[in-house]
Amino acid sequence: MKNPNTICSIKQLLKTDFRFSKFPFPKKYLNPYCFTFSIIIYYMARKNINIKFRILTLMFFMFFPIFGFYSVWLTKDIVFSLCITLITIGIIELLDNSKVITNKKYIVFMISLLFLSMLFRKNGVYIVALLMILLPIYNKKYWKKTLLVFIIPIILFKLVDGPIRNTLNIPNGSSVEMYSIPAQQMARIYKYEDNLSEEYKTKIEKYISADNIEQIYDPLLSDPIKAKLNENAINNEKIEFLKFIIELAIKYPATTFESFTCTTYRFFY
Repeated sequence: MKNPNTICSIKQLLKTDFRFSKFPFPKKYLNPYCFTFSIIIYYMARKNINIKFRILTLMFFMFFPIFGFYSVWLTKDIVFSLCITLITIGIIELLDNSKVITNKKYIVFMISLLFLSMLFRKNGVYIVALLMILLPIYNKKYWKKTLLVFIIPIILFKLVDGPIRNTLNIPNGSSVEMYSIPAQQMARIYKYEDNLSEEYKTKIEKYISADNIEQIYDPLLSDPIKAKLNENAINNEKIEFLKFIIELAIKYPATTFESFTCTTYRFFY
């Protein structure tokens, strides 16, 4: 099937659906944003950043459409992003002043944010683990305190994610949530690549359990395809699945790029 648009049309790239903002929403949803953005501006002032750049930063927060859209729609991904933003400020402060790790308020601030980042998204564990390795090496003078700041939230998270969750009989989330990008890649290649071999088609049909992949594929939304992913097939052969995704990207780089762009462009403009 011929691809009607190479990536996404200019019209699509400039469109954003703000229907949700027409409905009343609890003003408390704005509080996490206001707090985080205020901290950023305050920290810039503390570091004597030129006021022109502070004003430009404030205007960016005010007029960049994504912030306005998500300020009325508070989800775990948004809270996670806000936590990472504040953690970044904490890391900058540590790199600038290694002695700050001895400050009790700073310790509580960082432990709380690191714990929350892992609680809202499990990939926060990888971020915390990497920082736990790198920052004590940088901050050699206070390496024990630095290490402790990262070990404590990991222990807290493991307690919540293990014994506490098991006690409350909370089931594990589906692993397909992490496969949005490869799912869209496979579906787009399946739909638009006319020279796709039968071997590739069979493999894609193995991972996407649907007879109408072309019809359910939505270039702007991964949920329809993601809902049809064969979770067991992917989990049973993760290495083979990863190799297949890389192989598709090498053989069809343009279509792979298009699938990524169409799925994610609204997060970047």
